[in-house]
Amino acid sequence: MIVTSPSPLAFLRPLLVGIVMVVSLLTGCGSGSEDAGSDGAADAIEAVSYKYIIPSGTAERIEAGEQVDIMPSRLDLNIGDSIEIVNQDSQGHNVGPFYAGKGESVSQTFNSAAEYVDSCSVDPSGVITIVVS
Repeated sequence: MIVTSPSPLAFLRPLLVGIVMVVSLLTGCGSGSEDAGSDGAADAIEAVSYKYIIPSGTAERIEAGEQVDIMPSRLDLNIGDSIEIVNQDSQGHNVGPFYAGKGESVSQTFNSAAEYVDSCSVDPSGVITIVVS
């Protein structure tokens, strides 16, 4: 019969097994952390496009003292959303950080989070806040 002495590091085996088990539990290895029924794909938010038309005669209505309400005072967008401002009026208009000259269109897709607070000539408050998150 051959008798071998245990390896001098044999006492580390239970310790290493314990460490591996703890790390596996903490990192969620195979824990099924996705929602039940999920195929694992990230829930993507579909980009939305907003279109605002400044109709012909808007400048005259404003000059006559009429309050026009074409744009919201606050516009909350997601990253990837876009806006288009179509100015059919005979005068240019400011809409936040954008200027749409007479007969012009301006469009912007928002690719990063930001907040814009600026003047708006086609909102009764005179100010628009655009928040992208």
